[in-house]
Amino acid sequence: MTIFWILAAGLAVLALVFALPPLLRRAEGAPDLDRNALNLDVFRQQLAELDGDLALGKLDQDQYEAARRDLERELVHDLEPVGPDKAQHPAQTKAGNKPWAALILALAIPAAAVALYLVVASRWSYSSGERAGYVQKFSKKGWVCKTWEGEIAMANLPGAMPELFPFTVRDEAVAAQINAQLGARVVLSYEQHLGLPSCFGETQYWVTNVRAVEK
Repeated sequence: MTIFWILAAGLAVLALVFALPPLLRRAEGAPDLDRNALNLDVFRQQLAELDGDLALGKLDQDQYEAARRDLERELVHDLEPVGPDKAQHPAQTKAGNKPWAALILALAIPAAAVALYLVVASRWSYSSGERAGYVQKFSKKGWVCKTWEGEIAMANLPGAMPELFPFTVRDEAVAAQINAQLGARVVLSYEQHLGLPSCFGETQYWVTNVRAVEK
């Protein structure tokens, strides 16, 4: 379980490393682009007023040209410089205007990696073996993900305290066989799966087969 959470946290950090820089670059560049757009709008409005005054005869051509030059000088003075990366790469500017793409990647990358890890870890076993003993208890439990959980008591020497071996069963057919052998001596074949959340089972030992021991 600890391995799973360490892996999930690592993948989340890795995703943020790739997703945050584009968001931060956009946050830094957005104010300049907004101010420039506002200045251009003001320039167009003032130029339209000049055109109207010229058409109505309020200004002659020389006055119009002089006023227009003043407006253009003010516009050049007010415009904020844009970074060279945005000026030379318009495609990057368009991509920077879509922060949702980075956010989707920040969520999708760790989610896909965790899903892949769960599939591989649930199919690949760290170890396998057998345990013999008496089935002490066996029940299906869990708040959301219900799995069959049980214990067998193993006693290698007469008079020795039995050792309890907890196990999980994910196969309904195997669970039915164990239910039929409650209190009897059985041999359980198991696979050990590490680093999985409790929804896959409360123990690392997944029983794959059971057989009764003849007395």
